[in-house]
Amino acid sequence: INDKIEYHCLIKDSVYYIQVDGTSAGKQGFFDLKIEDKIPTYNTTTGKPSNDDFAAAESITVNSEQCPVPIGTFSGQDIQGSGNWSTLNYKYPSIDKKNIVAGACNTNQNCGDIWYYFDMPTIDCTPGYSAVTIQGHSDQIGGISGNYNDLKIIAYSGNSLATLTPILCGESDGNPATNDYFNFEVAGSAGERIYLQVFDKNTNDTENDGDANESFQICVSQRKGMDLCTSLATQPNMQYGVDYCWNIKGASSEPISSSYGENSSTTDPTDNSVYYKFKMPSNICNDLKITFSQLPSSFLESGSTNANQRLSLTIYREDGTPCDGAPNSALINEFWQANSSSGVLYSTTINMSSFGLDTNKIYYIQIDGNTNDNGIVNDGIIRIDTIPKCFNFVANTRKDTSVGYDICSDGWRHYYTLNGGKQHIFSLYPNENNIEGKQK
Repeated sequence: INDKIEYHCLIKDSVYYIQVDGTSAGKQGFFDLKIEDKIPTYNTTTGKPSNDDFAAAESITVNSEQCPVPIGTFSGQDIQGSGNWSTLNYKYPSIDKKNIVAGACNTNQNCGDIWYYFDMPTIDCTPGYSAVTIQGHSDQIGGISGNYNDLKIIAYSGNSLATLTPILCGESDGNPATNDYFNFEVAGSAGERIYLQVFDKNTNDTENDGDANESFQICVSQRKGMDLCTSLATQPNMQYGVDYCWNIKGASSEPISSSYGENSSTTDPTDNSVYYKFKMPSNICNDLKITFSQLPSSFLESGSTNANQRLSLTIYREDGTPCDGAPNSALINEFWQANSSSGVLYSTTINMSSFGLDTNKIYYIQIDGNTNDNGIVNDGIIRIDTIPKCFNFVANTRKDTSVGYDICSDGWRHYYTLNGGKQHIFSLYPNENNIEGKQK
């Protein structure tokens, strides 16, 4: 018997045990056992990637806008943008990390990984918000019968191999007949370092003589507005009196069970929407106005006509379980529809005084570019300003100036004490000049 077993999916620096067992026909006897390094010069070969080790992770560019979806048909994906894809190569990597079993973000099929990193961006037009879209593309060269790669990307937080925590991941569908593409969103804090573990799930394009030559593409880009409703959990509330930019052409679809279904959509109910959130001020004498506008010349990005394209603005009240697919009814559901191939430039201001917003409540904003035809609405600005609706009067009672009230344009008086800061006591609606009134 002269048998040879080759196995390359071994984790470096790990200990492995070999069991040799005699068969029923020959339980005793001598044998020779030889272990041979398949690539003894691996550390100096051209097949070893420069970023084979986590400690040698290479920086990857963060684009200001998403990359255009590659040629091919990808259901539910209308992402377009001016970003530049990074074309990279697996070569013949070894394994750094293969003990992750976090749902879909597992490394069970990892037989060789390479590493990249980027820092979460500071985006001037989204103060306090920081999120990126990570896009992956594998060309499936080789077809159904040949070698092809099943690209997988896992995003981690942490600062060492031992402390890495998976955030989210994306992977190709494993079908050799398709030109695979995927994307996912990562939200965090500006300046936070994120690591990307990249590997071919089935090693179809790396199991050769140590000089693999299969490429793949990655694009990391800034998000303007959260692509996923659930990403709002890690992000702050909008500031008042500040312009926030939104970008829909870089938005993708999301599960209905963790989103707010789009009120204006007639096709995909979770496609091409972005999210923000704000908190109503604690001062009951403030109203809000929302200014919402689309940037000039941004209506049409793909396709030949704007006819029947919609842009919508929807605002939901906090219901205790946000992003669960079953929100409270919308307070505002405005949409604008283009009626010609030239499109329409939208800009509107909405006074929120008639919507009965509750103080200290969080409200969720969804901006949607509904793709009824071949194009999508792209970029714009949203801004929230406070509107004082009351006038302040100090009640001088026996020279006591610690009590006062605000009288509002609707006639209500809101009484407060200044002991320990301005604190609301009660509200009255005066009955002409009589002191009695109804309380709220």
